[in-house]
Amino acid sequence: MPAIIARVILPIISSSIGHSAKELRESIDIHFHTCCIVALPVSVLLIVFTEPMAMIFGKQFVGTERIIPLLMLSVYFAAINQSLRVIYDGVGKRWLNLSMWVLWGVVFLSATVYYVPKTGAVGFALAHLAGEIVLLVVQAVYVDLFLVKSVLRRHLALFAFCVALLAAAYATKFSMSQWMAYVSGLFILITSCIPILVSLKDRSADP
Repeated sequence: MPAIIARVILPIISSSIGHSAKELRESIDIHFHTCCIVALPVSVLLIVFTEPMAMIFGKQFVGTERIIPLLMLSVYFAAINQSLRVIYDGVGKRWLNLSMWVLWGVVFLSATVYYVPKTGAVGFALAHLAGEIVLLVVQAVYVDLFLVKSVLRRHLALFAFCVALLAAAYATKFSMSQWMAYVSGLFILITSCIPILVSLKDRSADP
């Protein structure tokens, strides 16, 4: 879904450079906001209901209950990173962004060397998560401070809300019985859909 949105928004961002600062900000706002709220329910769903999903795909996926939740956290941050990459592409800073992805590679490889010998596949998932988080911080800070100043700050509350729900969903995997985890996870999943419903309501209310 973020990739589909990116194909639509990239030409808009590019055409706004040097013409309309307001349109540029609005394009980035819509893109970042949409990626945050659309990727959230999918990630929460796969974190909470890891076991049933693993059973659907067959016996070879049994035992992945510890790995998939970590990977889904990485997937969420990867979706946000892709939305930020589009901003760099749109404003003509592709090579600068490439250097940030090199940093992602360094963090990922370093964490892999450290964690995989100790924890195996779980270590690989942790390494991937570490790389995505570092990349997210670097990309977001540079965009907000230098490329389009303060464009992401207004989304901090939403992003914090999303991360809190992801953390809550992940916590259900290890802090309670399975059925209680499913009940709590279902509540978290429903809550994760609220930003989408609010956005749809706001859009329908616009003249």
